[in-house]
Amino acid sequence: MNTFAIGPGLLLILLGLGGFSGLPLSLPPLPPDPLVERAAPAECLLHVALAGQAKAAAGAANRVEALLAEADVQRFIGEVDSMVAKMLARQDAAADAGGPRFTPAMRSLAFMLLTRPAALTIDSLAIGPNGVTAEASLLVNCGPDVDRFRAALDATIAQLRRTEAWLALEEFDVQGLKATRLAGLPPKAPVMAWGFKDGSFMAAVGTDALEHLLVRLADKARPAPAWKTALEKHVLEPLGDTWTACALPGEGPMGLPRTAVSVGLDDAKTFTKTLAAVTALVTKGAAQPGMPQLKLGSRKAHAGEQQVFTARLGDSPLEPAWCVDGDRGVGGGRRGDDRPAGGPAVARRRGGDQGVAR
Repeated sequence: MNTFAIGPGLLLILLGLGGFSGLPLSLPPLPPDPLVERAAPAECLLHVALAGQAKAAAGAANRVEALLAEADVQRFIGEVDSMVAKMLARQDAAADAGGPRFTPAMRSLAFMLLTRPAALTIDSLAIGPNGVTAEASLLVNCGPDVDRFRAALDATIAQLRRTEAWLALEEFDVQGLKATRLAGLPPKAPVMAWGFKDGSFMAAVGTDALEHLLVRLADKARPAPAWKTALEKHVLEPLGDTWTACALPGEGPMGLPRTAVSVGLDDAKTFTKTLAAVTALVTKGAAQPGMPQLKLGSRKAHAGEQQVFTARLGDSPLEPAWCVDGDRGVGGGRRGDDRPAGGPAVARRRGGDQGVAR
């Protein structure tokens, strides 16, 4: 199971940027990872957990997984991957000698970060007169790829040190872990440290962030955080297993295609209550000092009786829109001067229009 949780302030900022992007990073997913589960703290600003990607099985009940296992699809994915690798190689060859390069080691590292069980947490973040104060951590269960992960990380750090001569490394011990941290940073810069333990990679930003992560991982008796239990009960359990993504006519924000996502609801009543609670959470975030103005709106859909809700942060050109349409939840985004590419558009097409594939 993939988990995504955020605090009210960060939720407000992300809404202003146009909402969330649902990427199929764990399809099909690996079984739940106890280590990743224990990485979740009691409180945080942001927590993202990925289940990790298993090998697609031919004949699976999940039609998307069965499709991914088809030989033609696997061959197509391999060809696309080869094309991207060649394109990046050409860019590297044409780059200036001292310029940034997305090396094969970096590509390998990025792929493993997105396909292995992992948890990213931002515990706190503050920007003040003394600079940035932050505490964040990353856990990746490397599994059988741990040696390849370590080699890719070492190669990436070596590449960075060739272009940034000031970077220095120093080793230290924390909770029995032999870790490495960046040295020579400005006095007010956050501490950055990382290390490997029992086949897992751990990294952290902040003076005590790595220690806090290790303490959470060692406590096998610690119950799941209250926010995580509530998220599963009020958000994940009401959702069905049928999702629809579609492209709509016209151009969306920043020249991107107009898109909408629809999901079946097993419990529309609970999901509707959750949406109301999220709206209250966003409103609370908007009231925090220094936050830009938030405009929340609602109206009837252009077609049908659905109540469509919208949010706009400050002068952002993006405006997310969402609604509950019977037994489905629908969401999308729009430009501030356009009609929503979400609930209303999908609602108009439920009568058989070919604009939505279900």
